Amino acid sequence: MNEIQPPYEVTVLDDAPVEVKTQYSGVSVTLTPLQVAVYDRLMGALAILEEHAGHEITIVAKDKTINRDDLIDIVDKGKEWFVRHYPDIYYALLD
Repeated sequence: MNEIQPPYEVTVLDDAPVEVKTQYSGVSVTLTPLQVAVYDRLMGALAILEEHAGHEITIVAKDKTINRDDLIDIVDKGKEWFVRHYPDIYYALLD
């Protein structure tokens, strides 16, 4: 089976599609559980970057340390993944 792989490690919590509504335009899109997992990680990283703009960021999670560059990488890879595999979702939720 040729299933689309996520751009980074994610935890899929949902077992059914989820409707996601963008806070900016009010547009809603139904995402698969995998898409939700990638979107949540991307948006979480973006929220941390916006909240701590101009400040150093160091997050210790499990046995990893995550810094600003890691968060930017999560955002960039997530956006690229949506553009490549789900352009309609990208333009509705992330553009």
